Amino acid sequence: MMLSLRLKYGFLVVMTLSMCWQDGAKALTKERLNHIARRIIQIHEKVNRTSLSVVNTSLSLQYMANTGFPQIPTVTHVQNIITTQQPPLRALKFPSPRSVQNYVQLRPGMVSGLTALTVCLNIRTDSMSSGTLFSYATAQSWHGNGVLLYGSNNQMSFMVTIHGQDSPWLDLRVLDGEWHIVCLTWENSGLMRIFTDGQRMAEHYGLAAGHVVNPGGVCIVGQDQDWLGGGFDLGEGYEGDISNLNMWNYVLSEDEMADAKSCRLYGNVIDWRDVEMSLRGAVTESNIECADRYMVDDGCPVGYRPLVGTCIRLIFDGTSHDIAHQACLSDGAILAMPKTQEFDLALRDLVKNDGGNNQYWIGLWEGTGNTDWQWMDGSPLQTYDYQGWNPGEPSNVFSFLFDMCVNYWSGPTGYPMWDDSDCWYSHGYICQTDPV
Repeated sequence: MMLSLRLKYGFLVVMTLSMCWQDGAKALTKERLNHIARRIIQIHEKVNRTSLSVVNTSLSLQYMANTGFPQIPTVTHVQNIITTQQPPLRALKFPSPRSVQNYVQLRPGMVSGLTALTVCLNIRTDSMSSGTLFSYATAQSWHGNGVLLYGSNNQMSFMVTIHGQDSPWLDLRVLDGEWHIVCLTWENSGLMRIFTDGQRMAEHYGLAAGHVVNPGGVCIVGQDQDWLGGGFDLGEGYEGDISNLNMWNYVLSEDEMADAKSCRLYGNVIDWRDVEMSLRGAVTESNIECADRYMVDDGCPVGYRPLVGTCIRLIFDGTSHDIAHQACLSDGAILAMPKTQEFDLALRDLVKNDGGNNQYWIGLWEGTGNTDWQWMDGSPLQTYDYQGWNPGEPSNVFSFLFDMCVNYWSGPTGYPMWDDSDCWYSHGYICQTDPV
């Protein structure tokens, strides 16, 4: 296989030099020659990586043949996620006005030391300011805050605190009187992420790196603990509804979080179905049906946001164009197809403002046997259609060897526009679906 790859690489170099020779009469620009050189280097690196992977795989297979193949461990946490029954859910109401007396203490089983965690809960509030949603504190925590999803009556945003280290203020877009699913993940590499309705809202690095969340703590809903089990502040209390609060001792995948919209997420540290709780002050408890919590007036599925008459979802994790396409299909969607200037400009603004101005796949590609660009729904991109290419794009240097796919790229303009690249590159992606 390595020999085959080397031969293919050599053939590619010869073909490229041949192209350059043939194009000599066409006065190839320096920019185009540099672009071709960069592509050759990229492909050379890919060949080297693939060759190394083949060697490593061969050694691994030889080792397993000598020592015996390992047994696949049983996945125990899946049973905590999927359930076939949908009983009524307990919901907590924290009334107005706020009070230091209004909080709920949860009494889960023993919490062991955590090097990773996920907390998901469902909230509904029409308050004009945020409030503390969840606090886990131990005697060793700085100011009582081991894990804190914090808010304040003078803020519309929220903050995450792990072992006394704070994230920036985060706009979770939940102060609208509708039910929302908020999920917080953290691992002791220092990576923290927070999601609203399945959409990643923020990512922060270096938060309490190397820390282990201590066991034996106190879980409080609706107030911030400045010391173990107390130290509440009127301005930090919560006002609204909370339901289905669950906690895990590992980081949920984004696919697992998607089960929240069907009320199938149940934690292995805090399980909302049976966790013991003590209601304090004027907090009341009632039962609600799952469907009642996800009626949204924007018409978009959970995890999607309305945009120019359609619903879209921005996925940050990098993957190939084909895997991105399959991921959108599995979600009942398709890679976004900005066929109009209005939709394209709206997506560009989204990528720039919410997507870190990084590269994101869209649903446009060109096959090696097809000289025409086409959308994922099979319709061609005609020369007279709207097109949002970056200056000098599409370059199509190796389209005779590889499928080429389109992504948003800020490029020379600093503003995301269309760019073609090899489809196996790893980028984020944008899914599009119709309103419900």
